[in-house]
Amino acid sequence: MRQTRNSTVFAIEGKVKAGRKAAFDVVVLNKSFLWVRGSAEDLEKDGVMIPRDQIAASVLDDDPAVVVRAPDFELARALMARRSAAQLRSWTVTGDVEPYLAAFATLGTLPSRDLAE
Repeated sequence: MRQTRNSTVFAIEGKVKAGRKAAFDVVVLNKSFLWVRGSAEDLEKDGVMIPRDQIAASVLDDDPAVVVRAPDFELARALMARRSAAQLRSWTVTGDVEPYLAAFATLGTLPSRDLAE
């Protein structure tokens, strides 16, 4: 996981059923970003449309505020609120994950105890 001022980026890697490697990033933007009405490609930030050639720079802004490293399965489970705050803290490599714990509570509150399934 990589946290910046504007986004949280989750790198997901694995294998598809046929055995081929698959990798993609899930980017969760903060509330200042919206899709431009009627578009699947254009974004606006704080009501101002972002030129397409500047979207990546706007979304994936400066250096990450926090870096969390864990196996892909663990990060995927963390995204579904299946890992505790203590587990997320233990995976933090740089920065402070505390202000971003709510980003992991997408499907409910984080468990109070560590989970290992």
